[in-house]
Amino acid sequence: MEPTTTIIIPALNEGAIIGAVVRRLRTCASLLEAGITDIVVVDNGSDDDTAAQAQAAGARVVHEPT
Repeated sequence: MEPTTTIIIPALNEGAIIGAVVRRLRTCASLLEAGITDIVVVDNGSDDDTAAQAQAAGARVVHEPT
């Protein structure tokens, strides 16, 4: 079995940049041929579009209760 990695990113009101961060991580992981299977953004009660941007970039979003 190949090792796998999950990247977890805590975020609060990062809608302006979170999409780019997730896309860059996916690019780096594929270049390194890393066993990254999941990128999770933990939205800590953002009142902007952090969750939507992260999800659009391919991350799984978990909403942390505030």
